[in-house]
Amino acid sequence: MLLVGDLDWPPLIELNLEMARRLPGCRLTVLPGVDHLPPLRAPRLLVDAVSALLG
Repeated sequence: MLLVGDLDWPPLIELNLEMARRLPGCRLTVLPGVDHLPPLRAPRLLVDAVSALLG
């Protein structure tokens, strides 16, 4: 799983998109309204994304 915020640096977002395309089975989650620090900016979104992955 890759997590990236939609307010992050655009080249970093593009890099995450490319990595997700190249890594078999990778799931990219884009966190809305979040910059480069998801654990500090949106801890609940981070926990929810990881919990959904672990199901």
